Amino acid sequence: SLSTSKIHRRREASVRSMNNRDIPTLKLAQRTAIAGALAGMFSFFVLHPLDTIKTVRQSSPGSTSGILATAAYIVQTRGWAALYAGVIPAALGSAPSSALYFATYESTKAFLFSRTTARSSVGEQGTVDYVRSRVPIHLTAAACGNIASSVLFVPKEVVKQRLQSGYARNAFAVAVKLRREHGVSALYRGFRATLLRNIPSNALKFVIYEEIKRGLQARRSSAHHSNSQPPRNRRRNLKDSYCNGGVVGKELTGAEHWIAGAVSGVISSAVTTPMDVLKTRLATQDSTRAGRRSLVGLAKKILREEGVLGLYVGFRSRVLLAALFSAVGLGSYELFRKQLVPHGASIKQTQAS
Repeated sequence: SLSTSKIHRRREASVRSMNNRDIPTLKLAQRTAIAGALAGMFSFFVLHPLDTIKTVRQSSPGSTSGILATAAYIVQTRGWAALYAGVIPAALGSAPSSALYFATYESTKAFLFSRTTARSSVGEQGTVDYVRSRVPIHLTAAACGNIASSVLFVPKEVVKQRLQSGYARNAFAVAVKLRREHGVSALYRGFRATLLRNIPSNALKFVIYEEIKRGLQARRSSAHHSNSQPPRNRRRNLKDSYCNGGVVGKELTGAEHWIAGAVSGVISSAVTTPMDVLKTRLATQDSTRAGRRSLVGLAKKILREEGVLGLYVGFRSRVLLAALFSAVGLGSYELFRKQLVPHGASIKQTQAS
């Protein structure tokens, strides 16, 4: 009947609208901010004990050796609850900083891709050339995200690490004591070291993460279209899918996101461990004039007293933590974002002025 035909056409139009609607950059930022906040809190609640172990090892390297030995030392001297010291400010603090990071990262990435291509798919950018556009865009977006989120991230880290090292009983007491003894600027101690660590670390992590995702998508797309072709043609199709626009619409599984996050986290954390050690020492060192050292001065002191290996204290626990945090963090972020940003939706283009 005519009415049934109209209903059918309306239903089809609704489906097409859901699959192909434009998303303004501001709405994309809002939705990815929510996803980032949820993922940040979830990750910290799950993995905080490992972060405590890493902090204790880096701030007091001579007291213990190894992940299990450090965990035992913390439990024996301060009790089981000490493994979760600072978890509340860390989780609550990670929500706004993660929201700001992902909102800035995704909106910056979307803006830059919209200036590079006529049409960009949210999160997958299938039509953008690898060398000339994709890597610089992901590097720039990650750097912008880190600069923005560090305004909230650094004070949260200072309070959390002071709690983990036994400076005061709770987050409020840490903040009050730091402000009374050393001023508000003490909450931003290690800000430069944090940027020097986080910008290259996260830029590298997100470039690797995005390219692993693209490689997995290209492999799936190539396998779907070339099962009956000779190996040489399949390899050519895989390369074309990776370098060109053949992977849009291929949604990855949760396990694939977790694997991509873990690999990218391991590589980036291994490269930037020395900066993480310096940042932790700066945040937890003696705050008196005699005890304070600059970033360069602290690096020289560690090299002189502990050797090169002193800059890699806690390497295994940090790499393990980074792998888990990246897997859980990025995997949960993609899960939350999937509920908020339709897969394959296109970014609404802004007209150049």
